[in-house]
Amino acid sequence: MGDTTLEIETESAGRYRNATEADLHRLFSQLGAETGGYLILERADLPEQYAQTALEVKPKPSLHATGRYVVEYRDGPHSHHQAFTEDASVVFDVLAGWAFDRPGWRDLVAWQPLDLGF
Repeated sequence: MGDTTLEIETESAGRYRNATEADLHRLFSQLGAETGGYLILERADLPEQYAQTALEVKPKPSLHATGRYVVEYRDGPHSHHQAFTEDASVVFDVLAGWAFDRPGWRDLVAWQPLDLGF
């Protein structure tokens, strides 16, 4: 296997190079139901590929916000997939699975092809 050096970009905290799973967990946990946010993950051994998530914030009438995650991965210039869930632990498992090349991460959500118009 090649260099699996992980780089994470966040909306609020910038870029982290040589990120660990603990870094991913900390940065993912900073996505807030009231503030939203995103993470983009890239690996040195997977050029033109990435995984990312964003938290879509939806205010509730009770002043507490709820969120739905969109999680995506690109595995080539013309292959992009996305899924939606409100389960943060599933999103983290997908991202960590992609980032650290763990089997089964694609099976955790119902992926749909994303047409980017190419």
